[in-house]
Amino acid sequence: MTITRKTVDFDGTEYEIQAFVATKGIRIFKTLAKLIGPSFKALSEAKDEEGAAALAIAALLDSMDDVAVDELMKQLMSGVTKNKAELNFEMEFMANYGLLIKLAQEVVNLNWGSLFSALGMPEE
Repeated sequence: MTITRKTVDFDGTEYEIQAFVATKGIRIFKTLAKLIGPSFKALSEAKDEEGAAALAIAALLDSMDDVAVDELMKQLMSGVTKNKAELNFEMEFMANYGLLIKLAQEVVNLNWGSLFSALGMPEE
């Protein structure tokens, strides 16, 4: 059975993540792939581990010009609630981008972890 809801706790605050319906998930994944795809390509082409990180970061920074990252993050957080209440994106992540990235990772894992597993990639 597929898990469609997940609860995570960060610093004593409970966040609940609801998986996206299929069409919305596909649309968001398309944007996400535009952002991170070049980094995966750079990783696969790197000759050593040290060079891989530099190439992946450079590719990620370049692809940020092609994707509205702020809108992508808002879309990723659209299925997240905080302590059972609607999440206020602007206030929740003001000067707290670490939390945004942690939650985004959980959203990606819940929604597309099975795809990454099928492709032979680690889910985490």
